Amino acid sequence: MGRVATLLVACVLAQGCILDRAGTQRRAVPDEGMDAGPDATAGDAGSQSDAGSDAGSESDAGSESDAGSESDAGSDAGSDAGSDAGVGREVDFPVGGRDRNWTTSRYFRGDIYEAYSSATLRRFSAYLGLSGTCTLGFYVFSSSALGGPYTRVWSDSVTSSGTGFHSSGPINIVATPGTFYTLGVGWDCSATYYSATYDSQVGRDSGIGYLRGNAWSNSYTGYSVGFTPGGSGAGGAHYEQVVTVTP
Repeated sequence: MGRVATLLVACVLAQGCILDRAGTQRRAVPDEGMDAGPDATAGDAGSQSDAGSDAGSESDAGSESDAGSESDAGSDAGSDAGSDAGVGREVDFPVGGRDRNWTTSRYFRGDIYEAYSSATLRRFSAYLGLSGTCTLGFYVFSSSALGGPYTRVWSDSVTSSGTGFHSSGPINIVATPGTFYTLGVGWDCSATYYSATYDSQVGRDSGIGYLRGNAWSNSYTGYSVGFTPGGSGAGGAHYEQVVTVTP
């Protein structure tokens, strides 16, 4: 057997050498671009975990590793990022519109929502045109039925002025699925309030529930923890609000 043939047999048995043109035996070295096998995922796992810690962006952790299989560290980082998505994230849900408007004094107007989840109501805003500085009473009422009776679960007063969205400030109530919630505002001054076309938004998603009806009082005497709206019902006017929740 010649020298080259002998070396060729040796290379096959060694499983990892090549012969140059001169017949010299050399050890084969993988290219840097080649997959280095599952043992290399330990190095990749660190960079994947770091990438997975970036809030709100898609991390490399959820993708497969260079070895062709998902590494443990990459898998954990990907699942953590997925489970944390949306946690603490506030979302605004606009409701109602400005198709109709009225200017009155000492009124209360609110929208009624049927809760479908345990979302947290962070706050809500009502669109009003105030003639001057005004004390607004913001209220949240709850009931097991659309028609009531309603019980106050939160309220606060805010001094505000001008035309635009006026905010309730922090509320932070966790909704109970199946419960009806009235979110409304009363004013002790002359104010213009707005509504979408009657019945046009029944079923609209507010983040804590679907819009079902409205609540009202035409004799609001000023902020009081004992206040309850005089009337409520299905459909009707849908007063302009922005409901802010954490899903």
